[in-house]
Amino acid sequence: MYFEMIENFKEDRCIVCHLKNRAMDKFFDDFLYESVNDYSLRDRIRKGGICPGHARKLESFGDVLAHAIIYSDLLRSFKNNHHIEILPRKKKAQGQNICVFCEKEQSFEDTYTRAFSYFFATSPQFKSAFAKC
Repeated sequence: MYFEMIENFKEDRCIVCHLKNRAMDKFFDDFLYESVNDYSLRDRIRKGGICPGHARKLESFGDVLAHAIIYSDLLRSFKNNHHIEILPRKKKAQGQNICVFCEKEQSFEDTYTRAFSYFFATSPQFKSAFAKC
């Protein structure tokens, strides 16, 4: 992660946001092509829904078959449970699940923020590379 950060330092760009967004793009891509049939992940999506922002991002990847699988699963769950709690939501309310993608995005952001803080505090070379960008 150290070298990944140094290699991606650019002026006027937040390194944490850049790496988080890149990791999220890979997560979406992996999800659509490898994990859309993962029962445990789809169960988490059924319980937490997909927030509007991540639904749009997921749509931008253009895999219509994967979308059909996900949304038919959500609609079937909605029909069978006769309640509205599986509709998209962004924030975790008391007793509710959260969008899987929001959770993953927060995890990436936390990881990169902690790594940046650690490298900045402990590595003069890292601090120097950051100062040059």
